[in-house]
Amino acid sequence: IMTLYEVHSALARNLGDPFKETSGSTIYDGVRYSKEARKSYLYRASCSIINEVVTQLAQLPQEQAAFILTKIFPSLISTLNTDAIGTSDTIVQYNFYDIGYNPDSIGIACILNAYLFENDSVGYLPVPLLDTHRARKITSISSRRQMNDPIAWVEQSYNYSPTNAFRIAVNGGAMDMSTYQLGISFIRYPLNQALTDGTLGFDFETSYMNTVLNKATLYGMTDGGDLTPEQILPLLAK
Repeated sequence: IMTLYEVHSALARNLGDPFKETSGSTIYDGVRYSKEARKSYLYRASCSIINEVVTQLAQLPQEQAAFILTKIFPSLISTLNTDAIGTSDTIVQYNFYDIGYNPDSIGIACILNAYLFENDSVGYLPVPLLDTHRARKITSISSRRQMNDPIAWVEQSYNYSPTNAFRIAVNGGAMDMSTYQLGISFIRYPLNQALTDGTLGFDFETSYMNTVLNKATLYGMTDGGDLTPEQILPLLAK
């Protein structure tokens, strides 16, 4: 795993703006690029890589896409749980960017799976994740389907922006969910790390570090006027 210092040092050299060598713990500004600018390029590049992979897998069945994502981003897998659902109503919704469920404000890139569990139970019950259209069709009042098993889906809403809301809806079917909690596992966005300690590991998959540095370099060169937006787009596509 590369440290923050090593990643910033490598990016600074790529940009032709190296900062002075230290013991490997202090990250300095360069002449043309500040450390905060480099931090921005690295975070933007890391998030861009995740978004590109998720987009490429969007057409695959949920389980297949989730399996591939766990292989590509194993260190970015995280989980969040709600409190007890406390009701057996038909549909319950949770905003997983709510500070009560997500105290560290972890960024959610893509849901892998959802599950129900009880506090006094060792196991958990997987809940199929459906697309919104199919879920609404199944749960429609006019639907003749007798739904016995619970299902879940990502509920989009114009009342929330994507940056502060990630709502999961769950329908218990014939199951009484009042004693259960809803949990999700997902691929998270990396931390936008503070630069106070350069010895910390850079929060991203090591296998993608060359891609991160290449993208971050292109972003920096564009900001620095060395590349135009027209020149950068073909390079980012490679």
